[in-house]
Amino acid sequence: MARSSPPPPSAERTPESPIDVDRIDRNIRESLRKQVIALIDKHPEIALAVIRGWSEGSHS
Repeated sequence: MARSSPPPPSAERTPESPIDVDRIDRNIRESLRKQVIALIDKHPEIALAVIRGWSEGSHS
């Protein structure tokens, strides 16, 4: 299922309307998730070493 882009800020918010913090939070989390996936795809060995370190309980 394809998702459409959200409307531009000027189209969805008027001066009287509150800022949709939940939507902003979701967008930030989605963006961060994409960045993490890209880093894992680019550096799988380092990502695996980090996960192994976490599972062994090592703290830096």
